[in-house]
Amino acid sequence: MHTSSIYRFPLAPEIVAGSTRADILNTFGPPAATITGADLGRLQERLVYIEKSTRRKTLISILNGRVVAAQTYTE
Repeated sequence: MHTSSIYRFPLAPEIVAGSTRADILNTFGPPAATITGADLGRLQERLVYIEKSTRRKTLISILNGRVVAAQTYTE
């Protein structure tokens, strides 16, 4: 039987710079969207988490597999 995990919504102050992408996914689960690109030979990703009940959004910026920044927005 498969059970789904319950993940908490990530807030920017909880996101530690230097964390790996895997750390973020293990802690907060899969994001609502992932934007991926490359620039100057560097892999850039942005993980977008959306909390439906409050409409908050947290964007986590990852460069070469490590967190470099996070922002939480409220509507």
